[in-house]
Amino acid sequence: MPSKTYYLDAAKTEVLTAKWGMFFKNLEVSYNGQSLGTVPSKQALEQGYEFSLPDGRSLVAQLTRNVYQPELELRLSGQPVPGSATDPRERLKRAWYTLLFIGGLNLVLGLIAALQPAEVLQSLGLGWGSVAEGLLYAGLGWWGYKRLSPAAFAIAGVLFVLDGALMIAASAEAGGSSGSGGILMRILLTAFIYQGFQAARHLRAQSQLASSEG
Repeated sequence: MPSKTYYLDAAKTEVLTAKWGMFFKNLEVSYNGQSLGTVPSKQALEQGYEFSLPDGRSLVAQLTRNVYQPELELRLSGQPVPGSATDPRERLKRAWYTLLFIGGLNLVLGLIAALQPAEVLQSLGLGWGSVAEGLLYAGLGWWGYKRLSPAAFAIAGVLFVLDGALMIAASAEAGGSSGSGGILMRILLTAFIYQGFQAARHLRAQSQLASSEG
């Protein structure tokens, strides 16, 4: 039975645990080891189900969709629970890992195509240019994550979309097919990058506001 633990405070004294069955059925939420209850049905979880913490705070669990991938959204008093799917810092980290994955894949395939030329890889335009592109993706991801730079994620997202369009065109010209699975994967990765852009913008605005108030 999958489960995940979240900490509601920096000292990690408030522990929230969520565990569920297949397809997020029978979601049970606990606070510091004490069960808050179980969501009666998947339909109730999709609509949003409210729990009450011992101190009266409201916790809402809701099953949402990110493109075609379901994710569990947890909101405490209207704000995302730290470490949950819609937490800006979690989305920022996921966007960074996404660009690291894209960069690593380009780097490896580019090196293979450059050092051991293969007609299939070369027909897709892979080579030393892909190696440079992989390093660029990784660099933009690092910059976006460490510096809370929306521009870094925006540039990476545009490059990824253009790269996908060029790859599909090259594959079609070579008489091949990119496949619906590959296209869906690109859509999901693009969504992760876009969420990183939104998260960086949100967190930067929060940081600037805190600095001005301080």
